[in-house]
Amino acid sequence: MDYVSLIQQFGYIAVFIGTIVEGEAVLLLSGLFAQKGYLSYPAVFSLGALGTYASETFIYYMGRWHGRAFMKRRSESWRERYYRFADRLHRHRYLIILFYRFLYGMRSVAPFAIGSSGVRPITFHSLNLVGTLLWTGMMSGLGYFFGRSVERFFQEYAEYNMWVVGSVVGAVLAYVFYFHWWRRPTP
Repeated sequence: MDYVSLIQQFGYIAVFIGTIVEGEAVLLLSGLFAQKGYLSYPAVFSLGALGTYASETFIYYMGRWHGRAFMKRRSESWRERYYRFADRLHRHRYLIILFYRFLYGMRSVAPFAIGSSGVRPITFHSLNLVGTLLWTGMMSGLGYFFGRSVERFFQEYAEYNMWVVGSVVGAVLAYVFYFHWWRRPTP
């Protein structure tokens, strides 16, 4: 089985699950594969938005239901940073909910803090939906348009295609492993 068949067979599942775990890299790569014709761009956008929205909604409700108890178990310096963020959140609630996902590393922290700070679900869901659609469109669109440059590279260096794709996939997997499992702080 060649890599094109593999992408076409498991690509959509990977887009959905990948955006739950690590959205930026997955959407960039998925947009690139859509530009190459291996995946459908509307499906990449839809599944990417659905995975992102589901992930952030889950984290929001974890913060809403367990945030206060979680805060009591944290160190003083950790709580101090949280309270600074919560203060900014109360002053700039709408902007933060719309755009936190554009700041690297905030996609998993901000929804928890937003949920634990008492932001109403209707406010979070409506702004989160708009922000998710903007972010998904931007990330997958960058991958799609970046794919044109990559296509020229693939045509020029056709004999190295498998090595390049393998290296990109390996780098994404190494990144996800390093930042989400290996460097995870112990509670």
